[in-house]
Parts: sequence; structure tokens; C-alpha cells
Amino acid sequence: MLDLKIVGAKIASFRMASGMTQEDLAEALYLSRQSVSKWEKGLAAPSIENLITLTEIFHTSFEELLCLNTNNPIKTKENLS
Repeated sequence: MLDLKIVGAKIASFRMASGMTQEDLAEALYLSRQSVSKWEKGLAAPSIENLITLTEIFHTSFEELLCLNTNNPIKTKENLS
């Protein structure tokens, strides 16, 4: 099962590594900045269409974006302990 907080942290990580603001990413996806913020906080998940676009924008795979690769999970405040 997907952990939306971890996926959100991964999206934020990719966004920041790309030098994008939430507004930049929202514009690229034709969404509001609030939608991107909800994803990054783990309060909502991107649609399949948005996931496809995110993998293209960040040049990554679904497995990496959705943290399905258990060999390299993203670190968040909640799972550091």
C-alpha cells in the first residue's frame, strides 16, 4: 500500500532538486499550487494522468516516484527513527 506522506516527500524532493517551486510544478500540470501542496503533505494523491506527467518532468520511473523501490526509500521525519 502506498504511504501518501512518503510519496509526497518524494515529489517535493524531485521538485526541489529540479529547481521548481510548487507554483512552477502546478503550472506545468495545469493545476493549482494547492493541489501540489496537498500531494506534498500526503493529503491527496496525484491522478494517473498527473503521475505520468510527473515521471516525464522528473525523468524517473513510477516505481521511484511512488517509492515502490524498497532498496532506496526516501527519508522523512516520521520514518527516521
